[in-house]
Amino acid sequence: MTKNFALLDYDGFICKAWFAAKARGDKDNPFTILGNLTNEAYFKSRAFFNNESFEFVPIASGHTFKKDMFDTYKETRKKDEDLGEFRTEQIIRRNIYRPLYIEADDMISILLDTIGDIEN
Repeated sequence: MTKNFALLDYDGFICKAWFAAKARGDKDNPFTILGNLTNEAYFKSRAFFNNESFEFVPIASGHTFKKDMFDTYKETRKKDEDLGEFRTEQIIRRNIYRPLYIEADDMISILLDTIGDIEN
C-alpha cells in the first residue's frame, strides 16, 4: 500500500499571509489569512488524494548552508524584522517542521526522492 504525502513549502504561505495583510493595512490579520491558506491547502490535498489518508507536512526553511557559502545568496531581498518574528511564532505555534541547514524546497526534494523509494 502506498502512503500519500502533501509536502508544503510553508515559507510561501507565511509570506503570502504577511504581505496580503500588510497590503490591506491590517497587521493583525496575517494569522487569519495563514489559517485560511493552510485549511485551503489541506482540503485541496484531501481532494487530490480522493479522500484517501495522507500525511499533511508543512515545512519551513532552516538556516541554509547556501548563505554561508555565497555572500550574495538572496542579498537583494529586503529584510522585514516583523515578518521574521511572525514567521518564528507561526513555526512554533503550528508545530511546523523546520530542518536545520536546509531550505524547505530542498528538503521536499530530498523527501520526495526518499519517499519515492519506499513501498508500504
